[in-house]
Amino acid sequence: ALELSASSGAVGITIKDASGQVIRRLELGPQSAGSVYFNWDGLADNGQPAPEGRYFVSADAEINGGTVALETLMSASVDSVTLGQGGQGLRLNLTDGNVVDFSSVREIQ
Repeated sequence: ALELSASSGAVGITIKDASGQVIRRLELGPQSAGSVYFNWDGLADNGQPAPEGRYFVSADAEINGGTVALETLMSASVDSVTLGQGGQGLRLNLTDGNVVDFSSVREIQ
C-alpha cells in the first residue's frame, strides 16, 4: 500500500531486485488522495516469474505538475510480540522472521 497526500493523475510502482535492476513497473493510473492498495503477482515485465530473492518496492506519483516519491507500506502477519527493555518499546516478531518496531505500524487488521 501507499499513502497519497493529494489526488494524482498517474501513480507507479517500481520493483527492483537486490542489484537494483528494475524487474517490474506497475502503472496504477489516476488515484484519489488516501490509501492506495496494490499487489505484485511476482511476475517480471517479460511476463515470466521473477526468480526467488529479495526485492525492493518504490512508488511515485504525479502531483501538482511534478513527480514525487511516495512512502510504501506492507502488510505482514505477526507471530508474537516482545516487550522491550531499556526504553526499546514493543517489537513485533513477524511470521517471515523479520522484527519491526511497533512504532512503525500504521494499521492493525
